[in-house]
Amino acid sequence: MFFGQYEHTIDDKGRLTIPARFREDLEEGTYITLGFDNNLMCMSQHNLEVLSHKLRTHNIMDPFARKLRRMFYSYGVLVETDKMGRILIPQNLRDMVNLDVNVVLTGSGDYFEIWSASQWNSESDQLQKSDLKDKKLEYLDLTFEEP
Repeated sequence: MFFGQYEHTIDDKGRLTIPARFREDLEEGTYITLGFDNNLMCMSQHNLEVLSHKLRTHNIMDPFARKLRRMFYSYGVLVETDKMGRILIPQNLRDMVNLDVNVVLTGSGDYFEIWSASQWNSESDQLQKSDLKDKKLEYLDLTFEEP
């Protein structure tokens, strides 16, 4: 699972070092696609297959389902980690979410996200607002009971 926040930089060739703790779950490669909040989502092959299965269960006659599939698959790419633990983020994806030199990698459980540092700061500020936490979390059953 992916936990934590890591500040990193993207070099002039578009390479980003993946934290060592994240690399353990990415032995079969890293799949990157466009995220939902002006960020990128990165996941293992296994988690890509799980999410892909869920996407394929939705009716293709549903316009929203088609758009979601397009977003997920058309921007998705498999990247390999080099010997230094870096991945190359394609230029089109960097441009779409305004990634420049300074980025933040954030754990999200089954996947991690790549944010521009400025965008993450805005998102983090929103997450810290108590009224947002109260309103958004009240519908979740966050108990420690087994399902």
